[in-house]
Amino acid sequence: MSNSQSEQEPIWAPGTVTLEDIHGSSVVLFPTPSDDPDDPLNWSKARKALNYTFVSLFVLFTFVELDIGFTAWGPMETELGFTVDQLNAGTATNYGGLAVGCFFLLPLARKYGRRPIYIFSSALQLAASVWNAKTYTFGDYIGGMLISGLGGAISEIISERFWDLSPQDTSWNPKAGAGDGGGV
Repeated sequence: MSNSQSEQEPIWAPGTVTLEDIHGSSVVLFPTPSDDPDDPLNWSKARKALNYTFVSLFVLFTFVELDIGFTAWGPMETELGFTVDQLNAGTATNYGGLAVGCFFLLPLARKYGRRPIYIFSSALQLAASVWNAKTYTFGDYIGGMLISGLGGAISEIISERFWDLSPQDTSWNPKAGAGDGGGV
């Protein structure tokens, strides 16, 4: 979506846009499809499948990075001398980073585009992985977990942004509920 198009159409909160003409029988398309071949509403099914594959891999690797630490608690207790309370504090810091990151990264993704935010998120996750691998003190552990949570936050909102690209696409929308945990 180009900047000129995003300036013309305001960003509405979900549920605030009329999707059906009450007095007629037509469906109101929002966002309105354009003639631009790079508009996700005009992508072929193969391009959408490739994009969805990359999104799925990004989310998979992010959640492996976020959740793999629990398997290392035993060795961290013996090798680094951390207590279970300290390890729980690190996990809480990670989840706090996820919450704060979601709060800040979604508006930035809407303003500056998704690609730079995904690259920034990947860089943060890489830095957090290296930091966590070199952890020797409790402060290092907390810092690495905070950066890990901040970097992983974009994966919490990536599926919302992905489905926001093509809400009228019937080839993917029936599967959206299962993929996003929708319909709950």
